[in-house]
Amino acid sequence: MIQRGVIDQAIDRLPDNLLLELIRFIQTLLEKIQPHLPLAFERNLPTPEEVVAKIQQLPPNPATFRPATGSLAEALTRPRQAEAEPFNVQVWNETWDKIEAELKTEALMHEEMKRLETWLNIS
Repeated sequence: MIQRGVIDQAIDRLPDNLLLELIRFIQTLLEKIQPHLPLAFERNLPTPEEVVAKIQQLPPNPATFRPATGSLAEALTRPRQAEAEPFNVQVWNETWDKIEAELKTEALMHEEMKRLETWLNIS
């Protein structure tokens, strides 16, 4: 049996998009297996789409604007100055390896969820 602490740690490491997908998958499972069980996470919470819509309705935040300091045309035609730090191939490769690992984890989780859906005959 898996200990709760192990599960909690695994959930804490999940990216938000996978966590949301996992919650939706569990909700679907619970609805199919125990249709009369009130879901613990159904507390009149807004859907992700409703949250995005509310954020989009907010007025612009003046603190996030930076006033112009010159001509946009000049800035776009001016050659770029050399970057402060040279391109580091090792850092790039390490970062890309992390991204690939996250993508692989997401793909494996998706495959496992599909397998469980098939096993439980959920459409």
